[in-house]
Amino acid sequence: MSHELSNTRQAVLDYAVTHLRQRDESELRVLDLCAAVSISPSVIYAHFRSRQGLVDAALLTILQEEVEKVLDNLRFIADEARQNGNFAKTLYDHITDPANYDMVKKRNGLRIRIFAAALARPSLKKST
Repeated sequence: MSHELSNTRQAVLDYAVTHLRQRDESELRVLDLCAAVSISPSVIYAHFRSRQGLVDAALLTILQEEVEKVLDNLRFIADEARQNGNFAKTLYDHITDPANYDMVKKRNGLRIRIFAAALARPSLKKST
């Protein structure tokens, strides 16, 4: 795939990811996306085969990003625990910190949406 094609694919995927982080997939309109990224609808179909293919790719990207954030948090907790010598207390303090509540709630909502979508779509389910 040429560099220009991969940049276009990434721009489309980035738009879809941003949209799905903020709104439901039913609100993702191909024509709005095309206008925002300055492409024709055929480009979406060439890269993702369908609107659903784009949505699935975006949901998998979000899930991958969320898993990385969880791993980063666990690495942070492990580093902090090495310094104070008490992993259980460090983990508990991190989990119960009110400053983390809204962020955790939002991330859990995203994960639930992705897994619910995977239940309804066998192709997405294989990847989750």
